[in-house]
Amino acid sequence: MPTELPPGSAVAATPTPTLPSFHPAGSEGTGLGRTFGPNDSGAVSGGGRTGGPSGPFWPPIVGGTVLVGLLAVWLIRPRRPKEPEAVYRSVVRLASRLGYKPHPTQTVYEYTGMLADVAPGARDPLGVVATATVEVAYGRRRLAEDRLTALAAAHDLVRRSLLRLAFRLPRPRRKAGPAGKRRKA
Repeated sequence: MPTELPPGSAVAATPTPTLPSFHPAGSEGTGLGRTFGPNDSGAVSGGGRTGGPSGPFWPPIVGGTVLVGLLAVWLIRPRRPKEPEAVYRSVVRLASRLGYKPHPTQTVYEYTGMLADVAPGARDPLGVVATATVEVAYGRRRLAEDRLTALAAAHDLVRRSLLRLAFRLPRPRRKAGPAGKRRKA
């Protein structure tokens, strides 16, 4: 409620010190150090909490934090390349980071075949990526929309298969006995 001020000259307010008052358990007053005016009922607003932001300030803070988090996830998510050569470069970049770098003399088919030996679950998708890359790079073709969709699906499968390689534990090697035969462990 607005307070009506009496007309007159403005007087500089001097702070008056207030002492916390003692309220026995179960009493109404929980506003420690608060002074009440003549029209004040003595009830404490805001659920009895003093200091800090109250209820109306929390939803925008939480909403803003969630919005910033979603924006960060959207910005760092992997982008789907649309062109076959970009898909192939993406596969090469990821495989190289995992230690499967192409040799300078390897063709696209040889390299994807080597990756297929390492990640057998991605053999067919790697074939789709290799075929599309060679057709566009050397055959100067444009792929139809359905082939680009299949290429994007193949790219996702290849990425998942290669990322699984990063979390695969190395298998213990058996030692070979004399004459190159394996000994039973």
